[in-house]
Amino acid sequence: MRELKDVEYMVEIYYPGSIDDIVEYFQTSTPITMRSGELINQGFFENTRSKKLLRIVNIEHIIWEAEGKVKQKACIMTEEVDDTKESRFNL
Repeated sequence: MRELKDVEYMVEIYYPGSIDDIVEYFQTSTPITMRSGELINQGFFENTRSKKLLRIVNIEHIIWEAEGKVKQKACIMTEEVDDTKESRFNL
């Protein structure tokens, strides 16, 4: 059994259809929970190119050890959806 270490969490949210073009990046000492199908409002991100909503289509988790810590990165793949009542309630 391995000894537990400090954990550092990272979240990368990618532009729709991309696996390397990042809309926003966060680093935190506590996990941020997200699931496929959930919506992300990108209206408050500094680097956004659009004010449309992003729907999470997949999440890839990468876990490694470095600098005496366990690091976990969640790579959030998205698709763009209109900012409407129908999008929010799956109508």
